[in-house]
Amino acid sequence: IDEGQDFHYLEKEILYKLRGPENIVIASGGKEQLIRHSATQEWSVSLSKKIPTRTFPLYNGSFRQKQNIILFVNKFSNLFGMNFDLKSVSESKGTGKVIIDVRTKQGFIRNDILQETKANGEINGCSPYESLMVMIPSHNYTGKTISSSFLVDEKDYIKKTEISSARHIIDLAVFDENDFLCWDGVSENKGFLKVPHQGQTRIIHYESCRGLEAWTCACLSLDAYFNYKRTTEEARNYLSDDLYFTEDERKDKYAAVWCLMAFTRAIDTLYIQLDGSESKFSRQIIELGKTCDGVVIKYN
Repeated sequence: IDEGQDFHYLEKEILYKLRGPENIVIASGGKEQLIRHSATQEWSVSLSKKIPTRTFPLYNGSFRQKQNIILFVNKFSNLFGMNFDLKSVSESKGTGKVIIDVRTKQGFIRNDILQETKANGEINGCSPYESLMVMIPSHNYTGKTISSSFLVDEKDYIKKTEISSARHIIDLAVFDENDFLCWDGVSENKGFLKVPHQGQTRIIHYESCRGLEAWTCACLSLDAYFNYKRTTEEARNYLSDDLYFTEDERKDKYAAVWCLMAFTRAIDTLYIQLDGSESKFSRQIIELGKTCDGVVIKYN
């Protein structure tokens, strides 16, 4: 069982009932990796009784990410009091880089970034699927198609109605211009889509990135995403049993966890696009980037 910290106690008891605790191995992180719940699950207790367990502490190493991304991730986690202290054990060539883009937004994603990621992937023998994964917030990048229709009501009046189709990504012209074939991972009907193939570039919501990876990961409108996540009900309840944190600190930590989940998807290059440079979060990201090796900050 992976991500054991994020299980509900009833899920734990069902698994123990089905398989027996002696037949289960759990990989569990700390409270900093909580996504689904506000408190970590205690796997050494079942039905209010201690059960025999063995614990194996693991080396805090990352086999996915290159050193410069790990350095940035560590400093970001320290900023919010989480102190990941990851170490890169990647055997891939190079040390990787982080791009922080505060230039004026142009459409979905800037043309030069797509060209750079495409070339970077091709040089390293990556397929389009492996080269780039794009993460977006659930607002501004998606829309619903509205169509008009007419019907006759019970009084024989003709009435105009509007029909809304499922959510879809808007404004993908820049991908077409650069010969990218995209997989729409934000569609409400994606359950009916075929799984993405090696010739497709995935575009997904941030919330769907857990367990995925790519040579380059693009985090679009990260500041807007961070500000949105800290306003959710889950943010208000995050670590609610910890009296040492103020409500604002808990909200910031919750939003930061979601950012960290996105940051740790990248192997070689992490691209962060900020809608503005004046918010507290954007200033933190920019100042953090100035203290790290391998970080490129793009200004107008």
